[in-house]
Amino acid sequence: MRGLRRAFALPLVILLALVATLAGTLLLELQTNTTSAVNRQTKVYEDHHLAAGIRELLDQWLLTGGTNIAERLEEDGLAFTLDLPRGRTIRVYLEDAQGTILRDLSSVGGPAARLLSRAVEHLEFTAAAPTYGPDGEVLDRPAVFRTLGPPQVSVNAASEQVLDAIADASDNPAAARSLMRHIRARAGRATPLTQEDLTSLYANVVNLSDAEKRQLSSVLTAQPVLWRMVIETRHGSLSTAKVERSAALIQVPPSGQGVAGNGVIILNWEDVEEGPRRPIR
Repeated sequence: MRGLRRAFALPLVILLALVATLAGTLLLELQTNTTSAVNRQTKVYEDHHLAAGIRELLDQWLLTGGTNIAERLEEDGLAFTLDLPRGRTIRVYLEDAQGTILRDLSSVGGPAARLLSRAVEHLEFTAAAPTYGPDGEVLDRPAVFRTLGPPQVSVNAASEQVLDAIADASDNPAAARSLMRHIRARAGRATPLTQEDLTSLYANVVNLSDAEKRQLSSVLTAQPVLWRMVIETRHGSLSTAKVERSAALIQVPPSGQGVAGNGVIILNWEDVEEGPRRPIR
């Protein structure tokens, strides 16, 4: 009998150890999930206040220097730097994000809607086809569509593919392509095209009628209001200091309207784990 009791006790001990292990694992997982949830809430809280603070700073930056952003940026896209206590430094970079075509045109009307809808159809077909490098490798193609912002396309940020699609979708493709060649030649310079430059280019294309110029001017702009912002926070001055990056898509008031009303609007917000300092188109 004594041997039977020992034989019965051994599985019971193993069962109890298994239950204790499972309970410990569940408690540890629960604690980990709770910690992760707290960390997520803390990150949301921090991002909210960082976004609100940067928005206020951008409003002041635009108020003091005007909304012609492109002319105020450094070569690497740096807008301004903020030195904070405890060695923290915040750098804000901006890049024109209006060089692609708005995919949803349900709120767009008139000549712009007709031209852009044809351009979207063209790009949906051509963007799906792969492009190859000199060694036969498949190349990454730049984005041609976006889901946010106004329908106008920035001539300073648009790719050749986007500009050609707009030209082919216009009522006078041959003359419009001539205009796009002039735009690409000017946009490639260090100084971005201004709205006055764009107006002059319309005048230089003699084969465009006034109606065709109005059609193209309804979808092309040299005064973008949609910008990609990258916020770089450096914790200390050493080269090994921790660097955090966040990115946002923002909409600024049109040039000449100041920051009255809502001022800068932050359309989305995301963390950037790695990558260069300047924004990525």
